[in-house]
Amino acid sequence: MQFYNNTIREQRIIALRLETLEKEKEVIIEYQKQLEELNEFLKENIKEMETNLKQLNGIEQMIYYEVVVNGLSVTKAIDRVSYKVDKDSSTLWKNYYPKVKQKIMALKKMQ
Repeated sequence: MQFYNNTIREQRIIALRLETLEKEKEVIIEYQKQLEELNEFLKENIKEMETNLKQLNGIEQMIYYEVVVNGLSVTKAIDRVSYKVDKDSSTLWKNYYPKVKQKIMALKKMQ
């Protein structure tokens, strides 16, 4: 009789393990979907950044590159670019940053 009881317990344990595996499988599938969505979102962001880098020229491209690729704040990027091109930072703020600002703000909205 003991053998019968042990067999029933073992079968119940295996059934519970199977249930648990099914639940874990659902969680893994959901996690996989989330990762796929995130991957697509990041691909779109990268594509947008690359397109902006190709569209912008000269000083505007340099400012955008410093902010987006190097991760500098806009103020530091303007200072760095003004030093590189030997122009006053106020000139960059007035004449070049407004064009770059739209593209940077569009990226921030995407995130």
